[in-house]
Amino acid sequence: MEGTEKPAKDLKKKTGKITWILTICAAVYAALAFFLVGQHGVKAFWLLPLVPLALYLLIFKFEAFFFLIVFCTPLSVEFNVTDTNRLSVPVELMLIGFTVLFLLQMLITGTYDKKILRHPVSISLLFYFLVLLVTSFTSIMPEVSFKHFAAQIWFIVPAYFASAFLFKDKKKIDKYFWLYCSSLCIVALYALYGFYAVGFEFYEGYNIMEPFYKDHTIYGAVLTLFLPPAFMFFIDKKNNPQPWKRYLAGFVTALLILALVFSYCRAAWACLVFAIGFGIILRTKIKLRWVFFFAACFIGLFLAYQKDIILYLEQNKQNSSGKFTEQIKSITNISTDESNLERMNRWSCAIKMGAEKPLTGFGPGTYQFVYGSYQRSVDMTGASTRTGDLGNAHSEYLGPFSESGIFGSLAILCIFGFTFFTAVKVYRNAEDAKIRNYAFYLLIALITYYVHGILNNYLDTEKISIPFWGFTAAIVALDIYFPKKQTTKLSEKSSGNQDFAV
Repeated sequence: MEGTEKPAKDLKKKTGKITWILTICAAVYAALAFFLVGQHGVKAFWLLPLVPLALYLLIFKFEAFFFLIVFCTPLSVEFNVTDTNRLSVPVELMLIGFTVLFLLQMLITGTYDKKILRHPVSISLLFYFLVLLVTSFTSIMPEVSFKHFAAQIWFIVPAYFASAFLFKDKKKIDKYFWLYCSSLCIVALYALYGFYAVGFEFYEGYNIMEPFYKDHTIYGAVLTLFLPPAFMFFIDKKNNPQPWKRYLAGFVTALLILALVFSYCRAAWACLVFAIGFGIILRTKIKLRWVFFFAACFIGLFLAYQKDIILYLEQNKQNSSGKFTEQIKSITNISTDESNLERMNRWSCAIKMGAEKPLTGFGPGTYQFVYGSYQRSVDMTGASTRTGDLGNAHSEYLGPFSESGIFGSLAILCIFGFTFFTAVKVYRNAEDAKIRNYAFYLLIALITYYVHGILNNYLDTEKISIPFWGFTAAIVALDIYFPKKQTTKLSEKSSGNQDFAV
């Protein structure tokens, strides 16, 4: 009896500590929310009803609070906190509170699964955090860099580390997807109605999805992320045996396709086509080494004949347009299309900045404040600025190079690469067809953003970070908790009481 009393007392003591921590953090959260209302008046007044609900969930229903964050993300709205700082409300406040509590809970209770931390994708993410931390100390603007570093923590810890812990129960992957997707469908209907109101004119409805998504490119990137899993739920009778659920998934798939078409996002269209092409290769069981071999040959040919190719592309004078055929044709216009030219201008600046400070870069989050002086007059467009108030490097690969040096780019490549090979491994080795389908369609979804990351970078926003890192966590969970030949048994064992315990 004495042996059982001590663990019970220890558990009660730990629970008491957590309750006090939750109460204090909840009070801080409430103070921040009311401060925001005070700063913005009626613009943020609609936040007030959410405060009691958020406080209750934060203290008593920690997991429900997490899924509330997922649902609210597509509907969150940015507000100016200062002239140069913006806050996405209410999601970023919720993410901050959740991150603090989650980390404290894991430290106090020691319940986090070490297998997640030992996974190559997690190790790559921890390396990424280390690079951001070190280069924040060497930054030319430390206050900007440490803020960027903190933002990455409250994006990635909930969306990846907390999600991976939850996704040992496969049903919670479904819940994660459908909660975000349901809100995304609300935004899609809102945007489609807005386009209808302006006669589906591209330039009239360029930012019609505001205030939920700041422009059509990030909106298009999110739509392409969710199309493959939505399609899976539509066609996969094993994962979705009930007909009404498949019909609902079919409606959602059709809605997302329609929304993607009228997003007029050329990059999203191209990335989805590329991802579908890769999916066909994977389904036909072509060896990946042959895929990489031909990709290397293609790159080699491009480098060998780049002058001729560039001269040919420069003959394309088609600019962005509201007509779909012209919009597609404008993708390769590098002579007159302002969007394409500005993107090349940003890439050039990022390369120059990284070459100047190859080991440390200028510091996380500093690109927009520095790149102006690296522009050449001949490369500048009407969208160019020297004041640091617009834009980023337009690349998930070159942005880290300019801000954190070669190690920043290496960390991103490791994260993407290990996730890719993990998904392929799960797809090829899992005995359970359901798990294979999950791995396949989640990989296709992530590939759309891996390619999109060449042209834009949005992982510093919660709109992309939440689904992107959530899908990454799902693949890692499938690898850890649903291994080969034992998938069904392990899924049954792991679907028990594995929720967050506070």
